[in-house]
Formats: sequence, C-alpha cells, structure tokens
Amino acid sequence: PLPLAAAGRPDPLRVCGRRVRRVVAGGGAGDEDSTPLRQLPHGCALLYVGAEGSSLERRLLLRHGNAHPVFRLDRSSGDLTKLSSDALLMKRYRYVELARAAGTIGLLMCATGSTYGKSVADRLEALLRRADRRVYRFVIGRVTPEKLGNFNQVDCFVSLASPDHFPFDGRDFHVPIASPYEVEVAFGAREWSGGYIIDLEELLLDPLPNRAPSEESLHVQTLGASARICSFGGTTTAAGSGGSIMDPAVAAGAAAIAQAGWAPARASPGLHGVAGRYASEVGHAVGGGGAA
Repeated sequence: PLPLAAAGRPDPLRVCGRRVRRVVAGGGAGDEDSTPLRQLPHGCALLYVGAEGSSLERRLLLRHGNAHPVFRLDRSSGDLTKLSSDALLMKRYRYVELARAAGTIGLLMCATGSTYGKSVADRLEALLRRADRRVYRFVIGRVTPEKLGNFNQVDCFVSLASPDHFPFDGRDFHVPIASPYEVEVAFGAREWSGGYIIDLEELLLDPLPNRAPSEESLHVQTLGASARICSFGGTTTAAGSGGSIMDPAVAAGAAAIAQAGWAPARASPGLHGVAGRYASEVGHAVGGGGAA
C-alpha cells in the first residue's frame, strides 16, 4: 500500500467542479504543464464569462471571492466588472445562526443530490446527534414549499443537492434551508473563514473532529423580536424540540396532570349532517323527520 500511495497522483485541482490546467507561458493551446496544481496560486484572479446572477457565478464568489479577485466579463457588451462576495457571505451566515438554534433538523436527500450525499448525510447526522439535536432524513424529488410545509415540526432543513441546484433563494420556504457547510460551522466542526465550501466532495476531505459539542452549540440565543435562550442536552429549551421541556410553566402543568391521573385527550370521530339533524342522534337521521 505504501509504494502504491507514493506512486499515486493527486486529484487535479477543480474550481466549481471544473478542472484547472496550467499552461506554459508563451506556449500554444496545447502546451500544458504536467505539474499538478494543488491550489490556486497566490495573487491570481478569476474571470467569469457569462450572465449575471448565474449559479456558477454564485459558486465562484462564495468559494473564492474572499481570497481572490473575481471579475465578470459580459460577452455581449464586453464590459468587465469586479465582483464582491461580502453581501453573499453575510446573507449565508444568517443560516449558520438559524441552524444552531434549531432543535429538529431535516436532511433533504434530493433527486438532484450529489453522489456524495449519503456520506455527507451520515457525517452531519453524527455531528447533530452529538449536539443533542433530532435528525430526520427526507427522500424527496423536487423541493417545493408545499412539500416541506407538511413537516411543520422541523425547525431547519439541510439540502444535500448538487451546488447547481441548491435553493439559495429560500424566500418562499417557511423554514430556513441551510447548506452542509453552514451546519458544520454552526456546530463547531469547522471555522467560518470566508472560504465557503459548496462542493460536498471537498467537505469530506477534512475529517469530522472527535470532540464534545461546544457550549455555544448547546446554549443558543435566538435573534429577532422573539429572542430567547435555547438549551439542549436534557435541559430546558425555549425553541425547537431537541430539548426536554419548552417552558417551566408547561413542565409544572404536565406534572400536575400526571399527579391527578387524568387520561390524555383523544380525538373522536366527527358528526355527520347539519346542526339540527345529526345522523347519530335518535330520530334525527339525515333526510328524515322528527322534532328538533
């Protein structure tokens, strides 16, 4: 195994799934350097040729816009525009906080998922269960707000779709949809460095740290008008369903009901008919006569 590993060639460098080749200076189109690239050279810039707002442009900005200058060339007008990733990164960091505050998380195994989706799902499930979160997997075709709306007990979804099909614009969804990278940042598996990892195979290159969940991931202060502190790991919680009790008042009421020995409420079949003529009442069959 050691000689084979020494003789093995490293995987070629890829940027947004595209292989990067080194061309010899002054050479022709076929003069390519055989030395493999392990990372982008320091100080190089990236040029994107295409339409504004495409998924490829977004991937390029999120992954490399913090470390390298990124430009967009408009093919129709020839205009060259320098792009910034600050707005995108700030927008996505919000989902880190939302994932950290979620008690129940759903992993979306989509039809457009990556070939590494199963491995990433196993990795995320181990990380989330270590932080005392409830985790469910959903095998779903096309992700739509109507489908996800059937699971209102889920506080946050994680899409394992390929980068080109990730729902970055989640304004129509009632719950946030985070990426695997954002979940790993939220629960202390990696640091937020500005080099946003989108490709799932790149995410698997770093092993999951084998350590206890951080205090930050077990005690979370939510944002917004209904801000509160959520605690997980067998203690009280004010949001989600990962903890044991949602409120001390609810806990006291549940203890009183258990002490009194009252039976839990049960659903019963509804009545058929109109208000004055229910079919289950004697002498009031639907369509029949009788005194009201």
